[in-house]
Amino acid sequence: QRVLEAYTMIANTDAIWYNIAPGLTKANAYVSLFWFFYADGRLLGVLIGSLLYGAFCGYIFCRYIQQQNKKNLAMLLFIYQGVFFSFIRFPFSKSNYAIAFVLLLFFAFKKKGIEKSV
Repeated sequence: QRVLEAYTMIANTDAIWYNIAPGLTKANAYVSLFWFFYADGRLLGVLIGSLLYGAFCGYIFCRYIQQQNKKNLAMLLFIYQGVFFSFIRFPFSKSNYAIAFVLLLFFAFKKKGIEKSV
């Protein structure tokens, strides 16, 4: 029951349109990545969540700098895209983004036979 409530709350962040001014002015508010951290842990959640997400992004960047190959470049560009659109929402809150990251991490760019990654 609680999982369904949490899922519904996250899904409604861009599905419900609110009156934002007198008259018929309606808009759906983009919540940015901070809303998800705030919903989980208030101000401490924003602090810890932002630090962890920043550390994760930094790790992906350093990993690419140390070992420049197609897989690490794809992961870096994927994370860059997530950071760029974080003004709309936390990218990993959308299941398609999270699943795509897992597929990229574990299944893309597998070595075939004796071929080496470039």
